[in-house]
Amino acid sequence: MEPAARAPAPPNPAWDWAGLRRSAGLEARRLLRDPHDAEDAAQEAMIRAWRQRESCLCPDAPEGWLRQIARNEALRQHGRVVAHETEPLPERDAAVDGPEDRLVEQLYLDGVLRSLRGQDRLLVLLRYKLDLPDVAIAQRLGIAESTVRVRLHRLKKELRVLIRELR
Repeated sequence: MEPAARAPAPPNPAWDWAGLRRSAGLEARRLLRDPHDAEDAAQEAMIRAWRQRESCLCPDAPEGWLRQIARNEALRQHGRVVAHETEPLPERDAAVDGPEDRLVEQLYLDGVLRSLRGQDRLLVLLRYKLDLPDVAIAQRLGIAESTVRVRLHRLKKELRVLIRELR
């Protein structure tokens, strides 16, 4: 016989959200060096906590639960920063900076995007043009949030190859 799954308790309406926000900020700053990155991670943690508040198994003491969410967000943020720092930028001519050159660059990027399949192109546009979070993209496309992350990861690799080929 399987043990019965413990149903989450309803959130305590008396939660000190300001205090929880401070805890999330402290936890994020503990893991991230850049205060702006830590602030972003803490804010994202608060959004996740609010959306998932029903899943807190200890509603009378939510700080540990929220600190774990903040840790997860800080680690995600760190991964984004590291990935951004290590991605090689496409080579550009230093003398190229005029409006005509920006137009050429935009047309070039449009060509790269057109080479993607329709669903993949939509995924890239939702993330990088509209700057939607994984959960919003997942809801909009009717797929799992983890699927969004995996597909975006694969698409970034594919885009790097496409950009190199078209240059």
